[in-house]
Amino acid sequence: MNIIQLSVPIFFLLILVELGWAWFKHKRIYSLSDAFANIGCGITEQLSGLLVKVVTVGAYSYIYIHYSLFDLPDSWLIGFLLFLSIDFSYYWAHRMSHRINLLWIGHIVHHQSESYNLSVALRQGALQKLFTLPFFLWMAFMGFQDTWFLFIYALNTLYQFWIHTESIRFMPKWFEFIFNSPSHHRVHHGRNQQYIDKNHGGSLIIWDRIFGTFEPEKERVVYGVSQKSTTWNPIYAHWLPIKDLIQLLKGMPMKRWLRILFYSPSWLHQQGYYLKSGVKLKSEYQSYMPKPLFLYALIHFIFLLGLISFFLFGILGTSDIFRISGFVILFVLQLALIAQLFMNRSYILSTEFIRILLVTVCIYLFLDEVQFELLAMALFFQILFTWIPIHFKTQSITVHPTNAV
Repeated sequence: MNIIQLSVPIFFLLILVELGWAWFKHKRIYSLSDAFANIGCGITEQLSGLLVKVVTVGAYSYIYIHYSLFDLPDSWLIGFLLFLSIDFSYYWAHRMSHRINLLWIGHIVHHQSESYNLSVALRQGALQKLFTLPFFLWMAFMGFQDTWFLFIYALNTLYQFWIHTESIRFMPKWFEFIFNSPSHHRVHHGRNQQYIDKNHGGSLIIWDRIFGTFEPEKERVVYGVSQKSTTWNPIYAHWLPIKDLIQLLKGMPMKRWLRILFYSPSWLHQQGYYLKSGVKLKSEYQSYMPKPLFLYALIHFIFLLGLISFFLFGILGTSDIFRISGFVILFVLQLALIAQLFMNRSYILSTEFIRILLVTVCIYLFLDEVQFELLAMALFFQILFTWIPIHFKTQSITVHPTNAV
């Protein structure tokens, strides 16, 4: 269990606090469809991370144990140097993720939302850590311990949660000069011309100031990415830029592949090509859900979060790699199927029955002793309310307001 997973309850508590602030200020900053997509991407990243860390953590630990050049002692000075090294490496990994197409398809998921709230912080790409691993391995060669590296890297990630908000406008000037802040990071998420590829820092903003990528927040930020599509499905959101890149490469001679893979997204756009992602502007595309369907989707999403939490906090430590892989596949499939509730699909009945079957399989696998009464009750209540998504349809049109809270 890592500290990111242990912090999940705090994440959701702070999201509730932000919702309370928005209600008090009469602001509508959340929509269920967007929040589901954001949190769903985060769940996908965390679940796939259970398998990805075999490569990422394994590579760092292997280099540290077998090839480290120095035996660095445990001290506050070494810890501070490690913090600076991680944040410096994060800056370059993040900056290159915006400047290299191959890395961009791993990071673009984080920028797809056109809202800006704490749920966006949870929207992470499942491939990002794998793609940016080379930027951090030099610290293993230098002799920074793997356990301390993982701990401080996690703290760096945790810090960045709170800066995904509009509820805090500006911090004190001395703070804004040194540290990353909500204002700085709002700029980073903007697609205003002057904001593109700016403010790549993690915990610190000093690297942007030093290397010329700093931009202060002056005009209102327009969030999202340049090329957009209409999907709330967190799995398809991951797959879409990969699919576009594959299709682009298929139509190109191999001698141009290196340019396509390692030139920047802006160069690709200048050539008339795009790596799709994200959703259209709210003024163009919204998902209106009738209240019964809204509650149906919300309850089932919360129930899925409960199943995943039980897995992460309850049985993960006693599971082998094959059982973990099975649960990851089951949960990811359920996320993709729940997404259909937001998309006004004609085949909603079949997808709901498949999802109910997957839920039943999960409950069955969770139970040490098969409790058929509990299993039958869960299955009965699931089927009982399937009339709601059958009767009520999501409308992806412009004339209705989003289900914002």
